[in-house]
Amino acid sequence: PFLCVPFMLLLAILHNKNMIRSRYVSWITTYFAFAIVSASVFITITGYIPMVDFKLFSLLYVLITPAAFRFSNQIIMRFFSLNTDINSKKLEEFKNLISPITETYNLHVVTSEEIKKLLNCSFIFFYKKNSKGTWDNLYTMGNIDEESKIRKLNESYTKKRVAFYNDGSFSVPILRNNKTTGVIYIGPKENNEQYLPGEHILIEQMIRIFHNHYLMYTNNQLLNELKEKNDKVVKMQEGTILSMANLIESRDGGTGAHVKRTAEYSVLISRKAMELGLFKNEINEAFIDLLYKSAPMHDIGKIIVSDSVLKKPGKLTSEEFEQMKLHTTEGEHIVKEVLSTSGDEDYIKMTSEIAMHHHEKWDGTGYPAGLYEEEIPLSARILAIADVFDALVSPRCYKEPIAPKRAFEIIKEDAGKHFDPVLADVFLQLKDEAIEIMKHEYL
Repeated sequence: PFLCVPFMLLLAILHNKNMIRSRYVSWITTYFAFAIVSASVFITITGYIPMVDFKLFSLLYVLITPAAFRFSNQIIMRFFSLNTDINSKKLEEFKNLISPITETYNLHVVTSEEIKKLLNCSFIFFYKKNSKGTWDNLYTMGNIDEESKIRKLNESYTKKRVAFYNDGSFSVPILRNNKTTGVIYIGPKENNEQYLPGEHILIEQMIRIFHNHYLMYTNNQLLNELKEKNDKVVKMQEGTILSMANLIESRDGGTGAHVKRTAEYSVLISRKAMELGLFKNEINEAFIDLLYKSAPMHDIGKIIVSDSVLKKPGKLTSEEFEQMKLHTTEGEHIVKEVLSTSGDEDYIKMTSEIAMHHHEKWDGTGYPAGLYEEEIPLSARILAIADVFDALVSPRCYKEPIAPKRAFEIIKEDAGKHFDPVLADVFLQLKDEAIEIMKHEYL
């Protein structure tokens, strides 16, 4: 009986070469070959070993044989028809080939050409099912009857596995999270040769690589598009707030240059502090960029202050000063409302802090919250110096500008009282640079 083993292997090898074209015939043929051997073993065991129970062994034989057949068939197919090293090399070459491709059409073209080169197939179709349940043709190489093609595509799409057809063609589903997103339909070989059993496995692996690259590219494309749209929205919001800030400044005699200069002074101070190694855990390039964008919004809350208060040439009464102080809390509210859809939490946070706390003082006597020393956000402490210095050297409806020299003296005098003494010292090291910003004409 054991002489049947080579015969079984021979039949399996011969028919497995035809696995793609006649998959089920191959399985049946291989099954009978396997059955001859297993039956021979069965007869031998039951005939020559008296203690073996015939009925029990028959039951075990019926239960075990299909699973054993399937396992042996897989081993035979892989062992005799797949060269793992060669396939790994081909897959690596294919991956390197498509990696730099960024156009979806070119990706389909290159993948089709590689499959055709490997298989010498008559046609290749890339199809994706749309939301209406019909097929969108992503790429075509070759021709085929439309009705036959749709039937076969639907079969592979529904079963979520490779589908084989009597004409020698086969279709491979493209899966994502165990859901079929498309199908690649591959025709028979042009020279009517049979597909080797390992070829469809190689193609499946190639398609998996293709699909992963396709998803990565399309996902990146979507993310970039979303980012561009979001950036446009943010710029529109920033532009709106900046226009409001300029408009508000123009109400009390400004030209819009104040908000720009305060941003420049703030960047000057924070960058010098970073160079000196100060506030290492807070100041970096990202912080400086945010500060530059956020600083112009510091007085946005003045939109709620009446002209009679904002343009008053003399000293404010206590009631008027209380109204003026509201611009800090209202400014924070406006910023959060306008920027709420931007999605940039860091930008919203810093802009809100600056609008709310730029009138706080180091000694705790400021408003609106009476914060003390480092309770005041760093961004607001920096802006406080920039805002006061520019206000001192600029004309206002209630005062004339003072000389830069005197303004620097006031900053020094108020260090440790109004201003963070460390930041005030940094600013006093930048007198020349500050004067250059002061002289600059901002349009």
